[in-house]
Amino acid sequence: MKAAKALLLPVAMALVLGVALSRAVRRLQRMGIAPALGAGVVVCGMVALATLLTLAVAAPMSGWLAHRPEGLELLSARWSAPRCSAATNLHGSLRW
Repeated sequence: MKAAKALLLPVAMALVLGVALSRAVRRLQRMGIAPALGAGVVVCGMVALATLLTLAVAAPMSGWLAHRPEGLELLSARWSAPRCSAATNLHGSLRW
């Protein structure tokens, strides 16, 4: 099953991307650009978009990772605080 997953996942993603991006290639073809060149333009545009998104996320992510120990200490302190029992309501009395 894992071998089939490793083979089918890239094929399925390629089919989905092919269908999704074929509209852009057809539009470029109507503008007089050859289909192979249009496909190259679309692929280069997608790579550029992925690169820009990665660069846009990299700066905030490095800040979050720099403060990670402080955040983990805060979370562990918050989760280790004593909690009220499920059998008590907000006023502390037992629900029967």
